[in-house]
Amino acid sequence: MQHVTRKLSTPDGYSLYVEEWIPEPPVRFLVAILHGNAEHAGRYERLAGVWGQMGGRSVVFDQRGQGWSSGTKGHVEGFEQYSGDLRHVLSDMASRLPADQQPNALPWFVFGHSAGALTTLLYLIDHTNEVELHGALLSVPLLGLAMKVPPIKLILGKLAAYAMPKLALPSNIPASAVSRDPDEVARYVEDARSVRVVTAAWFASMNRAIARVEGEIHRIESPLLWYAGTNDQVADPTRHRPVFDKLRDPERNDQVLRILDGYYHEPHNEPENERQKIHDMLCEWIETHLPKVTSARSV
Repeated sequence: MQHVTRKLSTPDGYSLYVEEWIPEPPVRFLVAILHGNAEHAGRYERLAGVWGQMGGRSVVFDQRGQGWSSGTKGHVEGFEQYSGDLRHVLSDMASRLPADQQPNALPWFVFGHSAGALTTLLYLIDHTNEVELHGALLSVPLLGLAMKVPPIKLILGKLAAYAMPKLALPSNIPASAVSRDPDEVARYVEDARSVRVVTAAWFASMNRAIARVEGEIHRIESPLLWYAGTNDQVADPTRHRPVFDKLRDPERNDQVLRILDGYYHEPHNEPENERQKIHDMLCEWIETHLPKVTSARSV
């Protein structure tokens, strides 16, 4: 599988570090990946490899202020900037790819994890008709923090969001909460590319994005595979069902929520036997959403 990297300039002047994993032809589908907070595009090489084995092309980028992309570390003025960057990356991909890989010819999907899944939901609310998608895979959308923030810190954070919006504070994601696999925990600890701070404005933006999703999720009609673990110590696992239930008609729109018993914050990075179940689930869902003509062509 070919691995290529490049930098992409956004309309408002940021430089996004983009990575692609391209399988041997024929390409059967494309997945745009949105990473979570305190991580980066490179952490999705294994998942891209899984999709590559079934003919999937993956594109993932370090979000502004994260990894090797430009911007104040851990800062965003609104999660709509993140969803706008996704829109820009998808449009850029459409301008680069040959006719048989365009979204009107090949199934395109979005996979978002944690804060990336929250951004994906915003994208589906605001931009769903701009680049044709066959569906979205939502890995533990960040709809609230499992780590409860003391009230005084919340008050100070709200004040800082107005007075000192770029004030950076540690994100305080414990490495042990990421996965039950000690090798994955060690990899997370040693990863120098990850940004481990968030600004006051980022935290306020997260809360506004959650409120928007809760109030507007009924507008989403795209097929969804939404899943989360019961032992998530980062994103509040109790928030998934109440928000999912605000979708207008999940059965008619092919939207499903799967609760994973015992899984931590990164189901795709759990111990090998457990993450294999996640890989199988993701691949099966994508396979069932590929047009028959695409599946037939790959045989």
